[in-house]
Formats: sequence, C-alpha cells, structure tokens
Amino acid sequence: MKTPVLLFAFVILCGTVQADPYLRVLDPDRSWDTRQGTIEQAFVSVRPLGIYMEIGLYLTFSSRGSGLSQSKQLEVELMFDLPEGSMVTDSWLWVGDEIMRAYILDQWTAAGIYEGIVNRRRDPSILFKRGPTRYELRVYPMLGSETRQVKITYLVPAAYAGSAATVPLPVNLLDASKYPVPELKIIAWPAEFSGKPGILESQISAPFVPDNDPDFGRYYRLRLDRSALDATSTVTVSVPQPFHDGVQLSVLDNAGAGYYQLVVRPSQLLGQTQSRRVAVLVDHDRSNSSLSRQAVMNEVRSALQTYLTDDDFFNIIVSQIDIRSYSDSWVPADSASIETAFATVGPPAEYSSLPSLLGSGIHFVQANGSAGTLMLVSASDQFQDHETANDLIADLSLGSSSGALQIVDYQDIGVDQIRIGGIWYRGNGYLYTNLAKLTGGQYESLSGGGTNFPSLLRSAIVSSGESLTAVDVYTDLASGFTYGRHTSASGLSIHSTDKAITQMGKFVGLPPWEVTFSGIHRGAPFSISVPLSDDVVVHADSVIETAWVGRQIEALESGTRTNDVINEIVGLSTSYRILSEFTAFLALEPSDTTQACASCRDETQLTEIESEDLPTADSLLSIYPNPFSTTTTIEIVVPREIEAGTATLSIYDVMGRAIRRFDIRSGVGTAQKLTWDGTASDSRRVAAGVYFIVLRTGKDTRTARVVRL
Repeated sequence: MKTPVLLFAFVILCGTVQADPYLRVLDPDRSWDTRQGTIEQAFVSVRPLGIYMEIGLYLTFSSRGSGLSQSKQLEVELMFDLPEGSMVTDSWLWVGDEIMRAYILDQWTAAGIYEGIVNRRRDPSILFKRGPTRYELRVYPMLGSETRQVKITYLVPAAYAGSAATVPLPVNLLDASKYPVPELKIIAWPAEFSGKPGILESQISAPFVPDNDPDFGRYYRLRLDRSALDATSTVTVSVPQPFHDGVQLSVLDNAGAGYYQLVVRPSQLLGQTQSRRVAVLVDHDRSNSSLSRQAVMNEVRSALQTYLTDDDFFNIIVSQIDIRSYSDSWVPADSASIETAFATVGPPAEYSSLPSLLGSGIHFVQANGSAGTLMLVSASDQFQDHETANDLIADLSLGSSSGALQIVDYQDIGVDQIRIGGIWYRGNGYLYTNLAKLTGGQYESLSGGGTNFPSLLRSAIVSSGESLTAVDVYTDLASGFTYGRHTSASGLSIHSTDKAITQMGKFVGLPPWEVTFSGIHRGAPFSISVPLSDDVVVHADSVIETAWVGRQIEALESGTRTNDVINEIVGLSTSYRILSEFTAFLALEPSDTTQACASCRDETQLTEIESEDLPTADSLLSIYPNPFSTTTTIEIVVPREIEAGTATLSIYDVMGRAIRRFDIRSGVGTAQKLTWDGTASDSRRVAAGVYFIVLRTGKDTRTARVVRL
C-alpha cells in the first residue's frame, strides 16, 4: 500500500493552485469532449455552531444546452473552492427519491471503486479534496435528458462583525453554470440564544422571514432572485450571537471532560468606544487584474457601507495623473456620504502610481492628528525587486504617526513568484509584507488562494481598529485544566482590537470557567479575567469535537507528509467523517448491503410549502425538553386507521445507525408518551450530541431532531 499512498500525495501536492470553479459534463467513453454543465437549482442551509457555521449546499445538475446526446449516460464534474479553514463533513447523492449518504474511504480505494462502478454503468458519486481549499465532485450517470441532485455539508470558520457571526455563502460556485441559476434559496436555523439572521451586503434588502415546520421546527427563509444575485458578487449571512462581557464560551461536556470553543471581543473587553478612521487608497493596473477599475470601486464602496458604522470616519484617495483625494479631513461614514464621495472622486487610472499614492495617504493621516488606518487596495507589481522595494520603504519615512497599513493585493493576472532571502513572494509581496510589519497592519493577497476580493476587503476593514501586541488568551476551570488549544491570535503578532479572537481546545475538570485575556494596548500591559457561570455557557453538540479534530487534520496536512502522517490523517478522517487530502466521500446506489439513509432530512422540502399551509405544531411527534441532559419525553399520536404492528419509533445517531427502538401501540388515535433516558438498546448512555427520532406509521414518516447535553 505504500506506493499508492505516495503517488496520491504527489498528485495532491501538484494540484493545489487556486482557480475559478467549473462545471463539466462528458461521456466517459469520450472523456476528451467536455461541455459546460448547468446548475438548475441551488439551495443553502446555514446553522450556527459555535465559532463555525455548518453549510448545507444542495445542487441540481443538468446537461441542458451542452449539445450532448439526450440518451447518453453522462458524467458530471464540478471543481470548486471553499473558504480557508473549511471542513467537508458529508456528501449525499439522490438516487430517484432516495438519499444515499456517502461512505468515507481512503482516496485510492474510493477512486478504484468509483471507476469500476462507472465502467459497469451504476450510480455513484465521489468527492475529493484536491488542496487546502480546492475540491472535486464527480457524479455518474446522468442521462442527457435528466438531472442529478447532490448535497455537500461543510463547516466554515465564522468571522465576526461586532457581536454577529458572519459567513460567506458559496455563490461564486454558481458562476460555473452554463445558464444563470434563476434563484438561490436560503434556510437559516436558529441556535441557542442567537438572534434573527440577516444579509450584510447592502445591495440585498430582502429580510429573512421566520417560519415553522412540524418536522423540522423553527427556521428562517430567504429567496434571492436573479436580479439580487446579479447586484452583488458575495452573499454574507450574519447571525447575532450572545456575549457575556465580551466573551462567548461553548462547551461539550461528557462527565467532566470534553471540548470547548471560545470567542473574545477585545474592543468590548477593553471598553473601547473610539471610532474607526479608514483612508482607502486605490491603485489599479488593468494588465494585472481581471476586475475592471469600476468593479473595484463598487466593491470598495459596498464594503465601506457594510462594515463601517455612522460613528466611524473615512476618506477615499485614488491614483490618477494627479493623486485625487475626496477630502482633506475625515468624513462621517454614513451611507449617503460614502455614495457622494465615490461619485465625486471617480475611478482610478488604468495604470499604477503606487509611490505617490502611498505618500499622499501617509500625509493625509499625519495632517489629521496621526489617528487613523490606511487601507491600500492595489493591483500593482512594480516593486518585486527587494532593492527597489527597500528604497521605497525608506523614502516613505514610515513611523508611528503614519498609521497602520492594511493591504489588499488584488492582482490575479501574470503574478510572478520571486524568492528573496529564502522566502517566496508573489508580485509586490516583499514590499507589502514589510510595509504591514513596520506599521502594525496586515497584508492579504488575492493570488494567495482560498478567498475572494470582497472577503479581503472585509478582513482589512475589520482589522482597522487599534492594535494589540503580546496577546494571550487562557481558559481555565475551577478544578481542572485545558489543553490542545488552537488560538487565532499569536502572541508574537499584532492584532486589531476590532477583530475577534477565537480559541478551541480540550478540557478535563469541572466548572465554573474563567477566561483571562492579556496583552499590551496603547503601550501599557493589561490582564482581564472574566468568570463565566453555567447560565451563560452555551451547551454544544458533537460538532464541536468534529471541528477540533478537523483542525488537527489541517495541521497534519500542512506539515511533512510521511507515510506515518498520511496514515494518521486517514485514520482521523475516516473516524470523524472529515474529508482530507487522502480520503474521499463515496456514495453508492441502494443494494442489499447499501441502504438509503433513514435519518437524512431533505431541507429543500421546506421551500416547497408556503408558510400559511403549514400547521403550527406537529400533530404526530413532539419532544420535550429539547435539548435535554437526563431524560426527555417523546409524545406521539398514531392515527386510528393505522394497522396494529405497522407503526415504529426508532432513534438514530448522526451516522444513520439505529441505537434504540421503542414498542408503540397502533390504532389508538390518542397521545402516547415515551421516556428516553439517553441510553442505547444495550443500556449504555449515549454521548452528548444530535440524534434523530423517526416515527413510521406505514403511510407517513416523521423525523425530529433532539440534542442530548
């Protein structure tokens, strides 16, 4: 087995370059003749889960307009990227009306099975991870006149805008479709103590509408039509989160041991009320970017309107034959003022004037009290040589009075890689890296992969507050300790007070909890301790463990890939159902050994029934309390016309395994109450997490989700 392991490692390492998504359909017998496929329907579900959000992506494919034979059995190939840090945790394939949940296998075994099945003209799908952010999905067969439906589930790290957790939806993937996707349907599930979701982009005014379903429970829904999707290149869902004194703690506790996730808002803990001041410098070079100069300005304007508040201030300065600044002083960042500024100053020139632009920006900050942040948005590549870059840095005379420099490099055409001092840089990367370090800012590049231009703008604006150094976050219990911590802020780097700090780890011990946040702010050291009583701690499900293991896999993948490391990655990946660069999700058609998934609930059904047609409560199945810690009551009603012995009630875990079955009476037509004490059929107590109660009455099936704490 060693040879295929090393072979696949080589293939994966050669295929990690960021690229646009694409969707192809082809006849496997003529694999060289590929045509662009179409996404007929797209649906996204969003579920907040601590410092992550779970995204369910439903897609329906067709070969419409491809010119391929309508009677041929075709293969679908989709290549796409997910945000950096994402973890794919599930893959479904519809075979007729049945949902087939994928197995997770080592990649070489899965690939061999898939190819063998394709040769036999059967029903599989396979999902690979081709790099840190790159994925490949293949589905077979699809008749030229038919469609195929899939679901991909993944966890994505949440970003924070104030007290709200935000996550980008994969709308760029829809651009791979030959014909425009007519609409995007979105479902958002409420979490414990979370608020009503919204959309950050100002171009989308439609609100989420609350709704209720007897099987699925409470949720929020939103439909974005084609005009809404055309108005913005990104769709970001925002969900208000509960914070206690600037801290949010989620815990999965299993008898004094488990996992935790933590979010710290430095600005709230420090009592910071100072407004942000952001001067945006825009420098374009049309030969270096796929974005037009007007598209760049539109995205910058939208980002300022989205992420700045009326209490903040801004200015816009652009490269033209003469550097043009909208104002000589700070301007209030209300939406109307931002619109006026962009309409007045106009777009940048098609060529770069980077040195003059930087000099003008530094002069602006110094002339206005030296309080503010510079945000450079540039596609220039004129300073790749380290000697030229060092000369420019010296001429700029950077100092504490020039403000932090947040840099967004959106060059995505003709990006050269230059090795300086043993380190590889892209384009102006050497210059930008050093400018950011010298001023306490950050540098992010579009050519670096794993993100998009609007996301880079968001990150730069969010990081535009005051700076912290020597940051440390320590999480402790009254009796016990934490370990295996992953923290987003390093004590060796500079961190913005406006940017939330996240941490996940493991623990042994008993509450109460206490979080200690320390560092250096405004030149003075600080240390703040926040005690957390049990009533402000969020009780999480088993996904919190999955996320921690996913971070371990990510760390292993980024290191030296020996055979032992690869085997460890495969073991963790298959045990916890987290896709890695050495495993694959493989879904097969129903057979004697492969059953359809009984606990897989199709959320797209929620958009097929209008709200007013839904009953306000479930007349057949209800559970209370939910979540529960010791026991919960399952109340069911079996209609009188159901024959005796045909009604069943079973409990499934998230893997689809039946763990408990109850005997129920049929044909009584009245409520029956059953008590579940959280044990399986072998009397052992099940782990904390999500379970599914499935009631089958012969003519109907009802499913309810229950959480054991």
